[in-house]
Amino acid sequence: MTRSSSTQGAIILCVFLTAGICLSARAQVGVGLSLNQNEFLLYEPIEATVRITNQSAESIDMTHLSKGEPWLDFFVTTLEHEEIHHTEKAWGPPNVRVPAGQVKSVTVNLTPWFLIRDPGEYRVTAVVSAWGNHVNSRQLAFSVIKGSAIWEQRFTAPPAPEDSSKAPRPRHYSLLIHRRGDKNILYVRIENPSAERVYCTTPLGSVVNYGDPRARIDLHGDLHVFHQSGT
Repeated sequence: MTRSSSTQGAIILCVFLTAGICLSARAQVGVGLSLNQNEFLLYEPIEATVRITNQSAESIDMTHLSKGEPWLDFFVTTLEHEEIHHTEKAWGPPNVRVPAGQVKSVTVNLTPWFLIRDPGEYRVTAVVSAWGNHVNSRQLAFSVIKGSAIWEQRFTAPPAPEDSSKAPRPRHYSLLIHRRGDKNILYVRIENPSAERVYCTTPLGSVVNYGDPRARIDLHGDLHVFHQSGT
């Protein structure tokens, strides 16, 4: 059986139209990605900023273009191309409307959303879903290091006032030093060792090379840190 020339022409036209729709979707949305730095302490916030450029003549509501899936996601891998999966925390990017010809930025802390739980080298790509297509940013590299602890202490804090179970709160406090450029940055990390949970790894500021930081825990389990700040 042979197809008529008109039927073949219709098929070719349909293929061209489908390809044109895909190319149009990709052409209307530009995706950029940047990180606030390229080296992080383990459990430190990894802030990824995604820039969405609307290259069309109309405003774009990103939420309405993703067909039920999150309009924004990230693909994270190790240096050996092993995929890093999401945590159990439900992922949901914010709603974003991008006016015609303008750029909107969304900053996401990757640490609570992805199982980046070991020191090493990583890669990340932002993925935007629009009109059933996926538009990727360029891939960025970053590293995660353990850091050097200069002070540690375990403490059992009293129950929180709002906790009806009145359960004690085991805590592990650490002060860490990380060299970034020409400065030493002091960090605090607070963990619950029994629950294997890290509450924060937060920078406190730069420190001078002399005079060790001092830390005290009060009766309520609050940590107080005294240190000489560098300029």
